[in-house]
Amino acid sequence: MRKIFFAIAIVAITAGCSMQNNENEHEHGSWLKGDKEHFVEAIERQFDGFSRAMVEVHYRYDELYWAGQDQNWQYADYQLEHIFEAIEKGYERRPEHKESALEFLGTPTDMMQQAIDSKNLQQFNQAFIMYNAACQSCHIKEEVAFIKTIVPDKRLGHTRFQAVN
Repeated sequence: MRKIFFAIAIVAITAGCSMQNNENEHEHGSWLKGDKEHFVEAIERQFDGFSRAMVEVHYRYDELYWAGQDQNWQYADYQLEHIFEAIEKGYERRPEHKESALEFLGTPTDMMQQAIDSKNLQQFNQAFIMYNAACQSCHIKEEVAFIKTIVPDKRLGHTRFQAVN
């Protein structure tokens, strides 16, 4: 996902540098056409809204859970950090979700971090149940309660990362 965003950013920077100030219309490849305003709008559409961030969060949420089950605390910490970053990028693109996002990134995320830092599977599992409830609570607040979050019950073909001692 980051590679896609990076590629789009490179295209935007390269195209922006090649624009001449006295031109109103520009063509950049087969899909970036029009004036600067349309150019920026097209790039923003490629980044999408908060739902794009939630795709990454979903993946990392599952990985976080399995990292905890494997007691791979470094990997769990890594996933939690990237969940945080994905949500921040989501509300940067869609500021109307910032309040709910910040609530989720507050106490629920702090509790999950404490459980990871404890390196205690039982504490992690209890914190994960609360984290899951916080996810669903946020969905309710954002009027997408039909998007149900669950504690993962099976790995979906993801690589199993083992802790390195």
